[in-house]
Amino acid sequence: MIELVIAVLLALKGTHLQSGDAARSHVAAAQAAATAEVPAEVLLAIAYNETKFDVLDVSVVRGKFFCGITQANAGSSRARCRALRDPEASYRQTVRQLTRRMTEDMPGEPLVVVLAGYACGKSYRAPKCQAYAGRVLRLARTLTVRPTS
Repeated sequence: MIELVIAVLLALKGTHLQSGDAARSHVAAAQAAATAEVPAEVLLAIAYNETKFDVLDVSVVRGKFFCGITQANAGSSRARCRALRDPEASYRQTVRQLTRRMTEDMPGEPLVVVLAGYACGKSYRAPKCQAYAGRVLRLARTLTVRPTS
């Protein structure tokens, strides 16, 4: 885990991660929520792209709240939005949403397409949505720790 924490601190300057402890906390929460299909590095890259790790960030689109560090969909519930201020809850909700997109909404689509759908919903083919997915995956690759021999 320490290698990923260091990678996060070096790659993500200018964020709301003000200390090694904050970075460790985010890495641990992302790793706890991660799955084989949605690795921790992708979750951390989403959090960086969406809010630069600002737990208080909220967007409202057509009456739906998108909250927390990953701008996870909280529906119309202010209480659910407040709960997503917790990074662990935000990462878990994002994994649930991406997994649902992979299995139900967009089965068989690669992660880059699913991420575009996460960003833009049904408008996922728009160039800005494809660019978002590319940014997330590029950053995730820079955070991926490769074993040294």
